[in-house]
Amino acid sequence: MREDLSILSKEVLINYVEDLSKNWLAIDGTWFQVVESEYGLEKAIELDPKFWLAWMTKGDALSALGPNSYEDAIKAYENVIDINPQYPFAYFQKGNILGMMDNYEEAIKEMDKGLEFELGEPCVYCKKGIFLNMIDKNVEAYDNFKEALKRGTENTNEIECPTLYANCAIVLIHLNELEQAKKMIQKATKFGCEPDFLKEVNEFLEEKEKTEK
Repeated sequence: MREDLSILSKEVLINYVEDLSKNWLAIDGTWFQVVESEYGLEKAIELDPKFWLAWMTKGDALSALGPNSYEDAIKAYENVIDINPQYPFAYFQKGNILGMMDNYEEAIKEMDKGLEFELGEPCVYCKKGIFLNMIDKNVEAYDNFKEALKRGTENTNEIECPTLYANCAIVLIHLNELEQAKKMIQKATKFGCEPDFLKEVNEFLEEKEKTEK
Protein backbone atom coordinates (compact mmCIF):
# COMPACT_ATOMS: atom_id res chain seq x y z
CA MET A 1 0.00 0.00 0.00
CA ARG A 2 2.78 2.44 0.92
CA GLU A 3 4.58 1.77 -2.34
CA ASP A 4 1.39 2.26 -4.31
CA LEU A 5 0.87 5.69 -2.73
CA SER A 6 4.45 6.82 -3.18
CA ILE A 7 4.12 6.99 -6.97
CA LEU A 8 1.04 9.24 -6.89
CA SER A 9 1.21 12.99 -7.49
CA LYS A 10 0.42 15.49 -4.73
CA GLU A 11 -2.91 16.45 -6.34
CA VAL A 12 -4.01 12.82 -6.63
CA LEU A 13 -3.02 12.18 -3.00
CA ILE A 14 -5.02 15.22 -1.84
CA ASN A 15 -8.09 13.96 -3.72
CA TYR A 16 -7.57 10.51 -2.23
CA VAL A 17 -7.45 11.89 1.32
CA GLU A 18 -10.59 13.93 0.67
CA ASP A 19 -12.41 10.80 -0.53
CA LEU A 20 -11.27 8.89 2.57
CA SER A 21 -12.52 11.74 4.78
CA LYS A 22 -15.92 11.71 3.11
CA ASN A 23 -16.19 7.94 3.52
CA TRP A 24 -15.23 8.20 7.20
CA LEU A 25 -17.84 10.90 7.78
CA ALA A 26 -20.50 8.81 6.02
CA ILE A 27 -19.69 5.77 8.20
CA ASP A 28 -19.64 7.86 11.38
CA GLY A 29 -22.91 9.52 10.37
CA THR A 30 -24.53 6.15 9.76
CA TRP A 31 -23.38 4.96 13.20
CA PHE A 32 -24.87 8.08 14.78
CA GLN A 33 -28.20 7.63 13.02
CA VAL A 34 -28.48 4.02 14.16
CA VAL A 35 -27.67 4.84 17.79
CA GLU A 36 -29.96 7.88 17.81
CA SER A 37 -32.89 5.92 16.39
CA GLU A 38 -32.41 3.10 18.89
CA TYR A 39 -31.44 4.98 22.06
CA GLY A 40 -32.04 8.69 21.45
CA LEU A 41 -29.89 11.75 20.79
CA GLU A 42 -28.55 12.14 24.33
CA LYS A 43 -27.30 8.54 24.39
CA ALA A 44 -25.57 9.02 21.05
CA ILE A 45 -23.78 12.08 22.42
CA GLU A 46 -22.89 10.23 25.62
CA LEU A 47 -21.29 7.41 23.62
CA ASP A 48 -19.35 9.79 21.37
CA PRO A 49 -19.21 13.31 22.85
CA LYS A 50 -16.69 14.41 20.22
CA PHE A 51 -19.01 13.65 17.31
CA TRP A 52 -19.82 17.23 16.26
CA LEU A 53 -22.73 16.27 14.01
CA ALA A 54 -24.62 15.02 17.07
CA TRP A 55 -24.20 18.40 18.77
CA MET A 56 -25.29 20.15 15.58
CA THR A 57 -28.44 18.05 15.49
CA LYS A 58 -29.10 18.84 19.13
CA GLY A 59 -28.62 22.57 18.52
CA ASP A 60 -31.05 22.55 15.62
CA ALA A 61 -33.61 20.62 17.65
CA LEU A 62 -33.32 23.01 20.60
CA SER A 63 -33.52 26.13 18.43
CA ALA A 64 -36.76 24.80 16.92
CA LEU A 65 -38.30 24.65 20.40
CA GLY A 66 -38.31 28.44 20.73
CA PRO A 67 -36.89 31.15 23.00
CA ASN A 68 -36.78 29.09 26.19
CA SER A 69 -34.28 26.74 24.57
CA TYR A 70 -32.08 29.30 22.79
CA GLU A 71 -29.35 29.36 25.44
CA ASP A 72 -29.01 25.57 25.35
CA ALA A 73 -28.98 25.66 21.53
CA ILE A 74 -26.10 28.14 21.62
CA LYS A 75 -24.16 25.83 23.96
CA ALA A 76 -24.69 22.95 21.54
CA TYR A 77 -23.40 25.02 18.61
CA GLU A 78 -20.42 26.09 20.70
CA ASN A 79 -19.60 22.42 21.27
CA VAL A 80 -19.64 21.94 17.50
CA ILE A 81 -17.23 24.85 17.10
CA ASP A 82 -14.91 23.48 19.83
CA ILE A 83 -14.77 20.10 18.09
CA ASN A 84 -14.80 21.29 14.48
CA PRO A 85 -13.88 24.99 14.42
CA GLN A 86 -13.92 25.16 10.62
CA TYR A 87 -17.55 24.08 10.25
CA PRO A 88 -19.24 27.31 9.09
CA PHE A 89 -22.86 26.37 9.70
CA ALA A 90 -22.36 26.17 13.45
CA TYR A 91 -21.35 29.84 13.39
CA PHE A 92 -24.28 30.70 11.11
CA GLN A 93 -26.79 28.93 13.35
CA LYS A 94 -25.33 30.41 16.52
CA GLY A 95 -25.47 33.86 14.92
CA ASN A 96 -29.07 33.31 13.88
CA ILE A 97 -30.08 32.42 17.44
CA LEU A 98 -28.20 35.42 18.87
CA GLY A 99 -30.05 37.64 16.39
CA MET A 100 -33.40 36.23 17.48
CA MET A 101 -32.35 37.10 21.03
CA ASP A 102 -31.78 40.71 19.86
CA ASN A 103 -28.03 40.40 20.34
CA TYR A 104 -27.37 41.71 16.85
CA GLU A 105 -23.72 42.73 17.11
CA GLU A 106 -22.66 39.34 18.45
CA ALA A 107 -24.83 37.65 15.82
CA ILE A 108 -23.00 39.53 13.05
CA LYS A 109 -19.63 38.56 14.52
CA GLU A 110 -20.56 34.87 14.49
CA MET A 111 -21.76 35.04 10.90
CA ASP A 112 -18.54 36.74 9.87
CA LYS A 113 -16.57 33.94 11.53
CA GLY A 114 -18.52 31.38 9.51
CA LEU A 115 -17.98 33.33 6.30
CA GLU A 116 -14.22 32.94 6.79
CA PHE A 117 -14.67 29.24 5.96
CA GLU A 118 -17.66 29.29 3.62
CA LEU A 119 -18.98 32.03 1.34
CA GLY A 120 -22.48 31.09 2.42
CA GLU A 121 -25.94 30.70 1.01
CA PRO A 122 -28.10 33.74 0.17
CA CYS A 123 -30.02 33.31 3.45
CA VAL A 124 -26.82 33.93 5.46
CA TYR A 125 -26.28 37.32 3.83
CA CYS A 126 -29.99 38.08 4.14
CA LYS A 127 -29.95 37.39 7.88
CA LYS A 128 -26.77 39.38 8.34
CA GLY A 129 -28.35 42.27 6.41
CA ILE A 130 -31.40 42.19 8.68
CA PHE A 131 -29.23 42.28 11.80
CA LEU A 132 -27.15 45.16 10.41
CA ASN A 133 -30.34 47.07 9.68
CA MET A 134 -31.45 46.55 13.28
CA ILE A 135 -28.37 48.46 14.49
CA ASP A 136 -28.78 51.17 11.83
CA LYS A 137 -25.87 50.08 9.65
CA ASN A 138 -27.94 50.44 6.52
CA VAL A 139 -25.16 50.77 3.96
CA GLU A 140 -23.55 47.53 5.17
CA ALA A 141 -26.98 45.93 5.35
CA TYR A 142 -27.67 46.83 1.72
CA ASP A 143 -24.29 45.39 0.68
CA ASN A 144 -25.27 42.08 2.27
CA PHE A 145 -28.69 42.09 0.64
CA LYS A 146 -27.02 42.71 -2.73
CA GLU A 147 -24.68 39.80 -2.07
CA ALA A 148 -27.68 37.60 -1.21
CA LEU A 149 -29.38 38.62 -4.47
CA LYS A 150 -26.19 37.99 -6.42
CA ARG A 151 -25.73 34.52 -4.97
CA GLY A 152 -29.39 33.67 -5.30
CA THR A 153 -29.50 34.53 -8.99
CA GLU A 154 -26.33 32.75 -10.14
CA ASN A 155 -28.39 30.01 -11.81
CA THR A 156 -31.72 31.78 -12.27
CA ASN A 157 -33.12 35.20 -13.12
CA GLU A 158 -34.81 35.81 -9.76
CA ILE A 159 -34.57 34.40 -6.27
CA GLU A 160 -37.96 33.50 -4.81
CA CYS A 161 -37.39 35.00 -1.36
CA PRO A 162 -40.00 37.64 -0.44
CA THR A 163 -38.39 38.27 2.95
CA LEU A 164 -35.14 39.25 1.26
CA TYR A 165 -36.85 41.71 -1.08
CA ALA A 166 -38.99 43.23 1.68
CA ASN A 167 -36.05 43.76 4.05
CA CYS A 168 -33.96 45.13 1.21
CA ALA A 169 -36.79 47.61 0.54
CA ILE A 170 -36.70 48.76 4.16
CA VAL A 171 -32.98 49.49 3.95
CA LEU A 172 -33.39 51.32 0.64
CA ILE A 173 -36.09 53.50 2.19
CA HIS A 174 -33.70 54.37 5.02
CA LEU A 175 -31.13 55.29 2.36
CA ASN A 176 -33.69 57.42 0.48
CA GLU A 177 -33.48 55.17 -2.57
CA LEU A 178 -37.25 55.15 -2.90
CA GLU A 179 -37.57 54.08 -6.53
CA GLN A 180 -35.32 51.11 -5.90
CA ALA A 181 -37.32 50.32 -2.78
CA LYS A 182 -40.53 50.23 -4.83
CA LYS A 183 -38.98 47.66 -7.17
CA MET A 184 -38.06 45.50 -4.20
CA ILE A 185 -41.60 45.80 -2.83
CA GLN A 186 -42.99 44.69 -6.18
CA LYS A 187 -40.82 41.58 -6.09
CA ALA A 188 -41.74 40.89 -2.46
CA THR A 189 -45.39 41.09 -3.49
CA LYS A 190 -44.80 38.89 -6.53
CA PHE A 191 -43.33 36.09 -4.43
CA GLY A 192 -45.97 36.19 -1.70
CA CYS A 193 -44.56 38.26 1.14
CA GLU A 194 -46.46 37.94 4.42
CA PRO A 195 -49.30 40.52 4.13
CA ASP A 196 -48.83 42.24 7.49
CA PHE A 197 -45.10 42.64 6.94
CA LEU A 198 -45.67 43.93 3.41
CA LYS A 199 -48.20 46.44 4.78
CA GLU A 200 -45.61 47.74 7.27
CA VAL A 201 -43.06 48.19 4.50
CA ASN A 202 -45.54 50.07 2.29
CA GLU A 203 -46.57 52.31 5.19
CA PHE A 204 -42.92 53.08 5.90
CA LEU A 205 -42.45 54.01 2.23
CA GLU A 206 -45.50 56.28 2.28
CA GLU A 207 -44.28 58.06 5.42
CA LYS A 208 -40.86 58.58 3.84
CA GLU A 209 -42.38 59.95 0.65
CA LYS A 210 -44.42 62.47 2.66
CA THR A 211 -41.34 63.74 4.49
CA GLU A 212 -39.45 64.07 1.21
CA LYS A 213 -42.09 66.33 -0.37
